[in-house]
Amino acid sequence: MSKFIFSEINKDEAKKVWFKTFSQNCFNDPLILENLNHKIKYFMVTNQGTPIIFWPTIINNNNIIIPNNFYYVGPTLTDEFYKLKNHSKVSVLNETLECSLNEIFKKFKKIHFQSHPSFNDIRYFLWNKNLNVNIKYSAFLQPQKDFIINWRDLRKRQLKKILKIKEKLYIDQSVTFNEILNLAQGTIGANKKNLKEYINLDFFIKLYEKQLSKVFSLREKKTKKILSICYTIEDQKSVNLIYNFADNQWKNDGIMQLNIYQVIEYCLKKKKILDFNGANSYVGADDKGSYGSEERIYFSFINE
Repeated sequence: MSKFIFSEINKDEAKKVWFKTFSQNCFNDPLILENLNHKIKYFMVTNQGTPIIFWPTIINNNNIIIPNNFYYVGPTLTDEFYKLKNHSKVSVLNETLECSLNEIFKKFKKIHFQSHPSFNDIRYFLWNKNLNVNIKYSAFLQPQKDFIINWRDLRKRQLKKILKIKEKLYIDQSVTFNEILNLAQGTIGANKKNLKEYINLDFFIKLYEKQLSKVFSLREKKTKKILSICYTIEDQKSVNLIYNFADNQWKNDGIMQLNIYQVIEYCLKKKKILDFNGANSYVGADDKGSYGSEERIYFSFINE
């Protein structure tokens, strides 16, 4: 009988196991996942009764998927794995992943999952070649006291410009569905119906209403008009910037730079990393790098 056991677990058990994972990232947190408009199943692999991998899955028509503006949902190593002696880690991880995928391939048609940047030993997938492996990038910022010195000169000038008219603005942490949608439309330019699905807005508003996410926003004092927002989800080690939008008329005045400044200050106060969540296009990578962030690799796996 194999010492590696693959099993499906309920959300209560999943929550307990999630707390024992190394990354404890919000995208694998059952408290967050249960708000998606999809079926969620949780799996675990144990080695001689010790949990090694926690594996949440998001299911649509018997396919494992990753929704838009969602990251890192996939196999997550537990603290117990990192307690293993180095001489055992390769074999235990190999057998754990083999046990997992043998069962997952039986249960689902198409498979798409991702790994967190802290889980970078993907040699099993390279050796077995049963999934396509794609390199992805995020941008991490570990805030320091004088974090502005690491900003690009352009960003410093933009922040300086908006601070000159700061008395015309006020900070708010409230936002409505339509305010996000309107700002997003001005930024992305799609029609509202498609845009709502593209940015997964119903889900993220649900999290906001349940106080499972945090919004940093700036408004004009005179009109109370929302000028920019940064939508974040916080987990044990990081603040995840899901999306940020600004009013087109205020973009050149540095409104977003002040908004990002607020988020970084919050991360500094909480002693957490800011994960910009996705830096896979030149424009996105360059923008996020302009605040002094560093690239971090994660991986996407798919059987198509």
